[in-house]
Amino acid sequence: MVKNNIEQKELGRRLQIVRKQLGLLQRDVAEQIGVSSLTISRIERGEDVHATTLSSLLGLYSKHIS
Repeated sequence: MVKNNIEQKELGRRLQIVRKQLGLLQRDVAEQIGVSSLTISRIERGEDVHATTLSSLLGLYSKHIS
């Protein structure tokens, strides 16, 4: 889990920007990595960042970025 609250909020903000640039909805991302839409929402708000979920999220996004 990311410890620093400021870092979590910034990470969440950046992940949200990438998701939107890729044209994905929170629901789409959640389904593809096997979590709930609420989990993606929490991550993007900087409230809940677990290493395994973050790893899955980054893996998904990297597939869309060349």
